[in-house]
Order: sequence, then structure tokens, then C-alpha cells
Amino acid sequence: MSHVRRAVETAAAYAREQDVPLTVERLAAELHMDAAEFCRLVKEKGREGWRTVLRDAYEQANASVVEYAMKRGSSANMHMLYLKQYAGYREEETPRDPVIFCGEEEL
Repeated sequence: MSHVRRAVETAAAYAREQDVPLTVERLAAELHMDAAEFCRLVKEKGREGWRTVLRDAYEQANASVVEYAMKRGSSANMHMLYLKQYAGYREEETPRDPVIFCGEEEL
């Protein structure tokens, strides 16, 4: 578990030094895996200590991207693509409820 914790700390330090958000890609790179493998490990069930560290890092990365987007005022497109890819954000059409008038029968 110390290897995982050290990798997460290294990724976070890199993000701070470069003034960029912590990302799943950076976390995965520090753990010598691709982002898809990282996400698979995060989403698998289990309570191992290393998995908890990965899940916490995953949540921190998602929060970091959102905070960075708000702080920088940059184009939201890149950040939204990231959040859709890794954080489960989806654009859904709002279902339209029918408009009902009271006394509709009398109209």
C-alpha cells in the first residue's frame, strides 16, 4: 500500500508544481498503468487499503478538475469531456411533463 500512497502523493505534487489539476491520467501514469486500468481498479468492489487510497485519489482528481475549471475561468469543454469520461457526468434531456390546466375540461 505504501507504493500506492507514494504514487498518489507524487501525482498530487506534480499537479501542484505544474499548476494543473490532478487527473486520472497522472495518477495512472505514476502507478505505471493506463487510465482505463486505474478506473477499473477504482470501480471494482473490495475494501483493501490500497483500493481505498485509489478511490480517494479518484475523487480528489475529479474535484481538482472541477475546481481548476472554476478558478481559471477557462473553456469548460475540456473539463466537461474529462468529467464525462471519468466522473460519470452525463447530459440528459429533461423530460417534459405535460402542462395541465385546472378546469381543463371547461376550456
